[in-house]
Amino acid sequence: MNASNDYSRIPFSLNLACGTLEATQMLRLLPGRRVVCRATCADTEVVAKLFIHPNPAKRQRDYRRELDGHTRLRNAAITTPELLGHANCDDVNYILYRYIPASTNLGSIIKTQPDDASLRWCQRAVAVVALMHANALRQIDLHVDNFLVADGQLYTIDCGDIAPLSAVAWLRRRQIITNLADMLSQLPLAYDRHLDSLLSSYAAGNPQRWQPSAAAVRARMWRWRRWRMRNYVKKAARTCSEFVARRRHDELRVCRRDHSDSAWQHLYDTIDAAVEQGQRLKDGNSATVARCSCAGEEIIIKRYNIKNRRHALSRALRPSRAWHSWCSAQRLNVLGIATPQPIAVIEKRRGPLRHTAYYISRYDGAADLLCRYNRPDAEVSPRHLYLITQLFTALRAARISHGDLKANNLLIDNDHLAIIDLDAMRFHRWECTFRRAQRRDMERFMRNWTGNSAIAKQFAAINKLC
Repeated sequence: MNASNDYSRIPFSLNLACGTLEATQMLRLLPGRRVVCRATCADTEVVAKLFIHPNPAKRQRDYRRELDGHTRLRNAAITTPELLGHANCDDVNYILYRYIPASTNLGSIIKTQPDDASLRWCQRAVAVVALMHANALRQIDLHVDNFLVADGQLYTIDCGDIAPLSAVAWLRRRQIITNLADMLSQLPLAYDRHLDSLLSSYAAGNPQRWQPSAAAVRARMWRWRRWRMRNYVKKAARTCSEFVARRRHDELRVCRRDHSDSAWQHLYDTIDAAVEQGQRLKDGNSATVARCSCAGEEIIIKRYNIKNRRHALSRALRPSRAWHSWCSAQRLNVLGIATPQPIAVIEKRRGPLRHTAYYISRYDGAADLLCRYNRPDAEVSPRHLYLITQLFTALRAARISHGDLKANNLLIDNDHLAIIDLDAMRFHRWECTFRRAQRRDMERFMRNWTGNSAIAKQFAAINKLC
């Protein structure tokens, strides 16, 4: 029996010593290695971890790591879901945890802009990390989704990655900085201004041990962010759990897996017809933008046109602007900077030569900043000033220049601010090149408000702050 095939489709049943396991929801799938699903067993809701590696030794290794990690967390008085049962079968090792109803992972609680509630949960999670380190433990793949929030409790999950810290003092300190910075680097950039508060929570949770400095943690955080951005862009170019990629001699197509069914594939196959039939938002020589719908979802298709033979030759061997927008959107996603969700990118090709390209994103119904405030008597609300300040601060911290920062490329409502038109966006390695590009961005942004001195003064003040 091929375990990876049997257990990768929901629903499925599995006869265990404690009863029949009925899987109802897939939570995570690592093909050929592990299945994590929500299920019922003996009239009890459980989370089942099924270890399905075809090599029995590797299957047993992963199984033992999970059990040992759970024991270590329990011994350290760290709250983790209750273990209900575990055993070996012929082709699968299983572990059953009690299902925690109405739970939300910390990653879902964290929004682009921190509020008091989300910040408190982050502080509690950092205190848990401190408690791990105080007990000479670390979670190797530490990320915010490894914490569940339910009924005022914070649960630590993914026990298979719990490992001891090194006994060598200098190496243990480096592991602590790396581990803590790994988690903090996954918070949106807007949380960086709360770093001192988060480190205070770490010190309170581990008062008797060595404390990492803010400078060392901040430096390591940016190393993690750069690494995560590179890896995520690579992931967004291949088939994986989140994306589906198709490469042919005449086309490159990458889309989100949840936008890859037959309806979406038909849209991708007839993309030009969709642009012509959609609501035209822009009709220029270099780009055409249309609002369309597919499978009940409103989307924006941006087609990057080829103007003439000379233009075709200049674009043939370079990554398309659609591909640049796709990669920039993935990087912004890692950094927690809002942009409409990227759905797909398509490049028409003739062998290695690129031609027309398309970038598809979710439609954001918010009005652009210029439309909202293009009135002589307009004055920017305090909430919007806060959102704009946070965006500019995040771009500054990440050394990101937009390339065409006009107010039409900022979509704003009462709750969020999103940035669009990403094909000229740059992520700068050097401060000097970033400063020049940032100055050009702000000059372009301020030109929108030449007829409104009140708003110009408000935005000039933001520019000084950032």
